[in-house]
Amino acid sequence: PWDKRAIFVAANDTEIVGILKCFISEYWYSNDKRAVHEILYVKPEERRGEYAAALFNQFEMWAKEAGAIHCSASIFVPSLDAQMAFSKLMTRLEYKHAGVLYKKELH
Repeated sequence: PWDKRAIFVAANDTEIVGILKCFISEYWYSNDKRAVHEILYVKPEERRGEYAAALFNQFEMWAKEAGAIHCSASIFVPSLDAQMAFSKLMTRLEYKHAGVLYKKELH
């Protein structure tokens, strides 16, 4: 359902500079809800600003209104620089490291 999904947009005076896509999911073992960040994109020339943090703040407010007990965020890019920048952002926003993710391509 669309009421469990959202896209937040960040813009400067002239253009869209970032988006955050997210959704609400229930745990399979309870009725507790969690908010899951799925995509974050901020234009490269705007990445040293506050757009990413502002998008996550919108995400968190929406998650609270939806009744989520927590928010989760992850990054799936091969760039170590991007992973480190995302990790710094998450730490600054008081997110805690919650585990390790592995993936396997299916052919």
